[in-house]
Amino acid sequence: ITGGEAPSRVAGAPACSEQVARDAALSWPLSSVAQMQRRRYLMVHTALELLDDDGDSILLNFRTKRSRTQVRSWIKRKCSLTYRDRDRSARTAFGKMLSELQEAWQR
Repeated sequence: ITGGEAPSRVAGAPACSEQVARDAALSWPLSSVAQMQRRRYLMVHTALELLDDDGDSILLNFRTKRSRTQVRSWIKRKCSLTYRDRDRSARTAFGKMLSELQEAWQR
């Protein structure tokens, strides 16, 4: 992810290799990140999924939940997202739609 200053390195986390840092497939401008979702990896809450404007996504797994939270906070400060995983208005709209579907199914 590119876009200014990087988050501070987490203690104990290995530094990225130069080969990974040069890989163009892993380099996204922050301006293209449209959505961010917290995810589980191997049933542990340590992953973060980023989706860009074109619908492409990348799943980032961190060693700890705290590391994921730090990176997530940094990304939230650096870019404007169209949807975040705890967007209350989206949850309310989804809940309403789900209720309507359940009512229609029960009829």
